[in-house]
Amino acid sequence: LVVASQEHIVVIARVDAPGDLGFVVRVGHRRPLVDSTSGLVLLAFQPDDVRERWLDLAEASGVTFARASLLKRVRQTRTKGYAQVPSHLVAGVIDLSAPLNQDDIAVATITVPFLKRERPKIGMAESLERLRAAAAEVSSALSPGSDPERATRKFRRK
Repeated sequence: LVVASQEHIVVIARVDAPGDLGFVVRVGHRRPLVDSTSGLVLLAFQPDDVRERWLDLAEASGVTFARASLLKRVRQTRTKGYAQVPSHLVAGVIDLSAPLNQDDIAVATITVPFLKRERPKIGMAESLERLRAAAAEVSSALSPGSDPERATRKFRRK
């Protein structure tokens, strides 16, 4: 679970993979918004003024990035409703990320590092489908007038 903090993303929660092999990022990990898949999704689901402020902060902090290219990817991500991006940090990992929206604004993202494996239990398409369904359900619980108890019941452990 990732949130924005000024021009950075911050991992605030994580869940270990249910299988025998997985990849996780530690809680508290920070990196520039403009240099992460979670940041791409957060940027995609912000009002224009917030997005521009975050990009200005990133530039002022000395982070180098191609603004026009990034904004193109932001628009594509918003249109698709998620991001599916090869990790530029770990070979063989595809970052799958979906927004947790409140009133069509991302307050956080859920990002899954999908590992390319021989004979996976579920493939990338199904992983993405499950991720998007979970993000939609949590987003629904964040909406005004929702019943968060009912909307998140299936995510609680028994």
